[in-house]
Amino acid sequence: MHIIIAGCARSGKTTLCKKTRELGFVHYKMDSVKRGVCKHFNIKTTLWTDFSLGVRDIIEQIILDEYEDNILFDTPHLSVEDADYLREKYNVLVVYMGYTSMSYERFKSFISSYEIDTWCSKLDENELRDLYDGCVQFSIENKTKISNLSNIKYFDISDDPEGVIEQAFNYIRKSVDNGF
Repeated sequence: MHIIIAGCARSGKTTLCKKTRELGFVHYKMDSVKRGVCKHFNIKTTLWTDFSLGVRDIIEQIILDEYEDNILFDTPHLSVEDADYLREKYNVLVVYMGYTSMSYERFKSFISSYEIDTWCSKLDENELRDLYDGCVQFSIENKTKISNLSNIKYFDISDDPEGVIEQAFNYIRKSVDNGF
């Protein structure tokens, strides 16, 4: 059994993954893979759309190469369509995290409580605002697409990040307990 936790940057994916590891899952942080590939090949892009199919292919290859179950993928760079492909082909549980209505001030406050010397903490005000705007748009688009799918669950952290992360964890734990 495998799980994909996807969604926009700073939406609680890694926090949720840390909790989910307690259920016996091995955690693959796809953002680290992407940064390593970009660094190695000197690729200069921040567009998630440039990486969605590549991340889908990497996740698929890890599933095919691993001879164990319980792999947990943490990725901001995966389209709903690519996640649904993996869900259908490999019976993967897919959870999306996002924020459709979080204010910019709350976004800054939320990430400042977690960001200590990370890529996000190094952004200037304009870059941070661009990240926020792009993430809200990404969240709105994903929530709309997911509303038409019955097998992918969307969690919106806009109003209560910690509470919604706990709800998402309970959903995952229940799904794991029931074998998806």
